[in-house]
Formats: sequence, structure tokens, C-alpha cells
Amino acid sequence: SSSFFRTRTTRTSVSRISRSMASLTSPSDICKCTRVLDIRPAAERASSGQTIAGAACVTWNREKACFDDSDEDIAKALPSKDECIAVHCKTGGRVSTALGVLKSMGYENVFNAGGPDGGQEQWEALKTLAK
Repeated sequence: SSSFFRTRTTRTSVSRISRSMASLTSPSDICKCTRVLDIRPAAERASSGQTIAGAACVTWNREKACFDDSDEDIAKALPSKDECIAVHCKTGGRVSTALGVLKSMGYENVFNAGGPDGGQEQWEALKTLAK
């Protein structure tokens, strides 16, 4: 019976990753962006060992479906609402929800760039934006 639960969990995880992958921006469009936004919590960023140099960092709270950072902190991290911004987390799943909030704040050129565990081509494109 434990293999049943393990299989079910694996299928759910694969399904969740597949859904987030479907909304990923193409690598060529990511390369056009001028700013990278990492929305993972600080502890997750640190433990992953995979970051993009020069990326702005604000934390998306998955449970509350909002940013933990204030609007003022987000404005400091993303000073231009006209800038093309590639947003990433671990797989891209959180980004798909966060994009709606960023757009409601006036950031129109925001794109789902996946993350180190979701969208390898997108992650490689993000690395070319490192500053």
C-alpha cells in the first residue's frame, strides 16, 4: 500500500510540474528581459545553491497567494514598470500566480521563466542575464 501512495504523489507532482511548464515563456523571449526577479523565500534560495547574479529578490507566499514584501519593497526591487522582467521560483508554479499580482500592480512585461527544477532551457536563458 505504501507504493500506491508513492505512485500517486509522484503523478501529482509530475502533473503539477507539467501544468507550470505549459505556461513557461520561451527562452528567446527570456533573453530579451532586462531584469530577473527571484520570488523564492531567502532560505530556499540559499539552500538551492542556484541563483542568478544580480536578480532582484522578493518573496511570494504560496499559502496566502501574495508577496510577503510590501508594495514599497517591490517598487524598490523593480523600479521601472515598463521594464521586461523574467520571474522565477523553483519550477515556475508560484510564478504563474504571482504574475497576476504583478500585472495588477502595473508591471505589464512580466514573464514566467520557470526555475532550476522546471524549464531547463528557461533556466539556461536566465543565466545569460546574470549581472
